[in-house]
Amino acid sequence: MSEEKLKTVLENLHQLPALPSVVLEVINSFVDTEISTALLANKISQDQALSAKLLQISNSSFYGLSRQVGSINEAVMILGFDSVRSLAVAVGLIHALSPVTGQLLNRKQFWQYNIQVATCAQFLAKTLGFNADIAFTAGLLHDIGQMAFALTYPQSYGIILEGESFTANELVERERQEFGFDHAMLGAEVARHWNFPLLIQNAIKYHHCADSPDQDRLAEIVYTANFLHERYREGKSEEDILSELPENILNRMNSNNELLASAWSVFTRSDIGVHIFE
Repeated sequence: MSEEKLKTVLENLHQLPALPSVVLEVINSFVDTEISTALLANKISQDQALSAKLLQISNSSFYGLSRQVGSINEAVMILGFDSVRSLAVAVGLIHALSPVTGQLLNRKQFWQYNIQVATCAQFLAKTLGFNADIAFTAGLLHDIGQMAFALTYPQSYGIILEGESFTANELVERERQEFGFDHAMLGAEVARHWNFPLLIQNAIKYHHCADSPDQDRLAEIVYTANFLHERYREGKSEEDILSELPENILNRMNSNNELLASAWSVFTRSDIGVHIFE
């Protein structure tokens, strides 16, 4: 790893906007078993911009509710606290960070891609009995290192992104050749900078790595969600994708092709990202 270039990037992380305190509280609540749902809902309600957007999405066609939701507490009652909490993280992060995506990254495409990975990770986690909220957040932020590259090395990273289309693995190789580290490694540092839980840091760090001894359950889930989505974007068939999934990951998913096929189908459903950008 190029220590000098990494140091430069880390020194420039102050250019990233400060995240809203309520979003940080929501993220940290994922690992707090004593959290008061009423207190957290009240804090979300006090952020007028965030709560207004949450209510707009709650009343959108995505949820298809039979009546209008008029408050965050009502949204929690109807949609469930976990759904509202994940939605608050998505809305808060996207609106806080979108101004720094710059010209290199298409803001809408970048976040819609990450939302789809997050939704897939959430589905896998829920099915496997893992914390679905933290899986959603880790999936949403798994490519945050790309944003940090675009912000701190716009010229060099612009050259990397130029030219013919390339796979995610090819992008990782280009990053390593230019900087000595890739967006997954950098993203983990960004998550550490924001004091995110270690679980999220590791999931971001290993989302392109199937065989690291440090990969935990969340990292495996985010890796799988990202792997499935990358192959989906490449136009590969469901059968090809399942045959390409690393054996150790497939075993950790209990060799459950039905589960993975269901996770794959998440990408073809209505994307909540459309409503976030309305």
